[in-house]
Amino acid sequence: YSLDWLRERIAAEPVPLCLDCNSPVKPDIVFFGERLPDRFFDLSEEDFASCDLLLIVGTSLQVQPFAGLVDKVHNSIPRLLINLEKCGQDNLVSKILGLGCGLDFDSEANFRDVALIGTCDNGCREMADRLGWKDDLMQLIDQADATNAEQTAQQESQHAEAPKKNESQ
Repeated sequence: YSLDWLRERIAAEPVPLCLDCNSPVKPDIVFFGERLPDRFFDLSEEDFASCDLLLIVGTSLQVQPFAGLVDKVHNSIPRLLINLEKCGQDNLVSKILGLGCGLDFDSEANFRDVALIGTCDNGCREMADRLGWKDDLMQLIDQADATNAEQTAQQESQHAEAPKKNESQ
């Protein structure tokens, strides 16, 4: 569903419901306390072993096992945090458990950790701009917006037609 659709439903209903199955609409994320999908564990070792750049975007890096992922890449791999504040530094629990030391932005020995402080959207736009990808990013955003709007319109149209079909029978 589009963000506009969701905003309208949140303003009008206590819980937005799916137009197809009438279940509560839930974002495609894992909430705190929910179990991560098996795919997370299956792919993390392989993915991090072949990582060339680790992008860390919009997180507090407080909850394991996700917080420990910053230490899964090889120690020569650059790590970029795009966030409202620095995080993931000096994780005492990780150090005690031997899981790694976290991010290191401020020491003189740092050669790979960079913090871009700001919103996720602005940080990603700035990164794309500096890499010469701004036009490509904006085109992808426009395409995604159009696709979301089209899908929402189709779902609303199907939902509106469903009672009419039942009434005519």
